[in-house]
Amino acid sequence: MRILCVCWLIVWPWVACGGSSEEPELDFVNPYVRAVEREFNRDSAYQSVAFFSGFWRVAGNGGFDRCVEYIVDRLAAAGFDSTGQSDSVFTVRVDTSKLDAGFTWEAVAASFRITDARGQTVIADNLDEHPVMLVQHSFPVNQRAEVVDIGQGDRPEDYADRDVRRKIVFGSAPASDLFYHAVKKNGAAGVISMYVPPYNRAESNPDLIAYESIPRNEKLSSFALKVSRRSGEVLRGALARGPCAANVNVETHFRAAPLKTVIAEIRGQDRPAERIDKRSHGAVARLVSYAWLISIITVQAPMTTRVGPLPFSRWPWPSEGRPTAAGSVFRNAPGPSCGSTSTSPNSSPEASVTGKRRIRSSS
Repeated sequence: MRILCVCWLIVWPWVACGGSSEEPELDFVNPYVRAVEREFNRDSAYQSVAFFSGFWRVAGNGGFDRCVEYIVDRLAAAGFDSTGQSDSVFTVRVDTSKLDAGFTWEAVAASFRITDARGQTVIADNLDEHPVMLVQHSFPVNQRAEVVDIGQGDRPEDYADRDVRRKIVFGSAPASDLFYHAVKKNGAAGVISMYVPPYNRAESNPDLIAYESIPRNEKLSSFALKVSRRSGEVLRGALARGPCAANVNVETHFRAAPLKTVIAEIRGQDRPAERIDKRSHGAVARLVSYAWLISIITVQAPMTTRVGPLPFSRWPWPSEGRPTAAGSVFRNAPGPSCGSTSTSPNSSPEASVTGKRRIRSSS
């Protein structure tokens, strides 16, 4: 039996592809499930989350690759062979492939400070404090410009009789919609969005900053920033009282890079033509998914001597750069999965950020 582990559903037990989780042939799974539940190390998982969340991770960039190295190092420390030179039951390797987009985006530094007519700071933020304050695919910029409140900002009528050329447009709409209407259609210098998806419940999490991306556009070479609901309301109030301006500094670059995928395997003895698929859910945040998988695998490896021989296990981490096929139990020869779950290309460092954290340099 091969166990294929992909980070998608944080849920026990495993479910048969095209069948019921109650099927008798899956009874052998129960000892492993119970053992993992007993020995799962919560603190270790939290440590992994803390490490991953320090990087603005886009498939192929420096932060992403640092996290790949972290996963391999953790598994090697748990007894997985990463050299490819041994007959170890436990192996881990890194496969490379071409990025779907052909390039990666690297955030090096970013900051903004918005002041009122008296020079008093209204709001400010930087990449070290909140990595997702900078919207993915922003270009480098160093400028000071007037900030204008456009309201929602995702409709042509929002811009009727408004001159936003060379200004920074602030609005409630998603950054990508603001970018399209303000920058592409009306010549704005850049945008600031306070948008938070409904599932992030901004009313309960007013300090949450939601990750977003904008299209890469070399001709416009513009930028987008994100603020929380609370900061957005502060800014909106200040703009209602008088003019405000922003100093914006962004350092980013685009470059060609390979996509790295971690594959961990445990070679088993039973039912070698089959595999079981364990998944965690990307919507929870892929960094949580990866931390969960590391803890599960490092618990499962020593279990072979206490619970019994494991089936052949294969654990690919789904990339943050392309959709990942979903499915649970693969019968007979390896083949396509019984379903699919997609991620957005070049996915986020996390679904959202609420607290302050230091971002590690990955350039």
